[in-house]
Amino acid sequence: MVMFPKASLDQCDVIRHALDDLCVASGYKVSLSKTSVFFSKNVESGLRQAIVNSFGYVEVTDLGMYLGVPLTHQIVTNATYQYIIQRV
Repeated sequence: MVMFPKASLDQCDVIRHALDDLCVASGYKVSLSKTSVFFSKNVESGLRQAIVNSFGYVEVTDLGMYLGVPLTHQIVTNATYQYIIQRV
């Protein structure tokens, strides 16, 4: 699941309650080892650290891959997905 909230401590509580409700309804639990936080470049480092500390999740610098495709947060060019074209 990917969420796109505003980077604020108030939103941490909203997200935490939403995840708690989802866990109660589904019977699943949030996996700390599989959960991370990604910030836009506009979020200042003090706020980043406060949010990371609030959740206990790891901060990452990119979103990784989903089904072999990069979840990019930069400008997409032909080169971005060239390896997929070569594999096909």
